[in-house]
Amino acid sequence: TAPIAAAIKMEAAKQIPVVNEATRLFRELITRSPVFVAGQVPLDAMSYLVRETAREGGPQAAPRVAAELVRAYADAFRGLTTGRVTGDLYRAIREGGGMAGIHDRTQRAMATKLDDVTRRNMFEVRSADDMRRLLQWVASFEWSQAVGQRVEMAPRLAAARLGEARALRQGANVDTAALRGVMDFRDVTLDFQRGGTWARTMNSAIPFFNVGWQSAATVQRAWRENPRAFPLTALALIGAPTAAAEAWNRADPQRAQDYDDVPDYIKDRGIVIMLPG
Repeated sequence: TAPIAAAIKMEAAKQIPVVNEATRLFRELITRSPVFVAGQVPLDAMSYLVRETAREGGPQAAPRVAAELVRAYADAFRGLTTGRVTGDLYRAIREGGGMAGIHDRTQRAMATKLDDVTRRNMFEVRSADDMRRLLQWVASFEWSQAVGQRVEMAPRLAAARLGEARALRQGANVDTAALRGVMDFRDVTLDFQRGGTWARTMNSAIPFFNVGWQSAATVQRAWRENPRAFPLTALALIGAPTAAAEAWNRADPQRAQDYDDVPDYIKDRGIVIMLPG
């Protein structure tokens, strides 16, 4: 029973307390940055578009897949000021799509949670302690982290809806289709709880190590999942736009020189398009 309990609590990874706490704080600071959140929007959206368009059969499905993402963004941001999720997003998280670890069940943490759920919205101030928490929420950029969580959930919600509808079209029963939606919810971008003992151990010392490891593996999984549709989709949604942007950026000598001055870390995050002049 001990190995099973360790697996449930995700304790298999070996962790060095001081190092693990330092990397946790680093991740917290990074993920609360508005720049980081803004940068994740196109990355998550493109990952979703390629993965789900391939699952839907190829590039011809891209407009419908994109439209579903727009609808999901609107749904994911409902309840932002109250800290609550509703509708299909709540159902997906409740039925297994949540990716949080073991919750803090101390008396203080539970009292905080109770206070949160009884508040009409996060701006409601009922005491001096509420004012202190509100100021801390603003100063520590927790608002940015809250927006980032909604941004991350939108592609997952869209994937869950498409996956469930796809399973129903293929003849699955309602329960199986719902499970398919939850599975697509978790892995359309990155399942942060996925990873072996070695990767999670390294992740405790190197921030975002498991994310990078899983990112590389995701391409292979997507190709294996749709060996015919995935290459065509990647060529249409990534290859062609990248080639077009490169041709545009090199078409003018001054523009080409300006493009060369763009740091590699920016180019590595996605397609760069230089503005005229």
